[in-house]
Amino acid sequence: MLLDDPGLPLGVAGDSIPYTFDHFRLQHRISGLDSDPPAPVRVAAPPEPDRTGQYPLTGDVIDFR
Repeated sequence: MLLDDPGLPLGVAGDSIPYTFDHFRLQHRISGLDSDPPAPVRVAAPPEPDRTGQYPLTGDVIDFR
């Protein structure tokens, strides 16, 4: 989320601002977030071209290029 004011120290005082990005590259995925208790593990993503017209999913670690 992007904020118009960081609202330090907790970062909750700002209003969210809309944003878009043209493309991104998937670097890793965090799996194990759905287990109880969560057991996050970072897994390398398969090499892929830049993604366009998509949103990153929960647990995706992305790189903006």
